[in-house]
Amino acid sequence: MWRISLHTSGGREQRFLALFLADDGRVFGPTARTIWERLIDLPNGLSQPGEEISGSTAVDAFDASRKAAEAQGAAVFEELVGSHQMSIMRERKKGTHAFSSRRRAIERLGLPQVRAHRLRILGDEEQAWTRELAAREAALPDLAAVVMVRVAPMGASA
Repeated sequence: MWRISLHTSGGREQRFLALFLADDGRVFGPTARTIWERLIDLPNGLSQPGEEISGSTAVDAFDASRKAAEAQGAAVFEELVGSHQMSIMRERKKGTHAFSSRRRAIERLGLPQVRAHRLRILGDEEQAWTRELAAREAALPDLAAVVMVRVAPMGASA
C-alpha cells in the first residue's frame, strides 16, 4: 500500500494506491484491491504471519514495488495536481472579481483623498493576497510506503 501526497502551504491532499507486484514483475491492480480488502476484513490483521524478508531481498522488493508505484501512481498524482491547479484557478478568479468589485465601489464614493487612501489600502491587500496565493500554488509530491506484505501460498515460506 502506497500513499501518494501533494503537499502545499494550505495542507496535504493524498490518495492511497494498493499495489500487487508478482515475483515476475507483473502488476495486478484488481488483485491488490482484493487482497487489501481481505486484510482489512480480518479481525486480527494477518491471520498467519510468515517469515520476514530482510537484507538485499527486502531492498530489492522495496525498489521493485516503488518503481511500480511510481508508474501506477502517475495518473493518481496527475489527478491531485489537476485538482490543486483547478482550486487555485477558482480562487484566483473569485479573488480577482472580489478585488475588482471593491475597487469599483471605492471609486464611486467619498472625497478624492479618501478614495486614494482606500485604493492604496486595497492595492496592498491585493498584493498580499497575490503573494499568498502564489505560495499556495507551489506543491511538493510525496510517495511513501504505508505497508508492504508478501503473499505466499499456505505452507510456503516467504
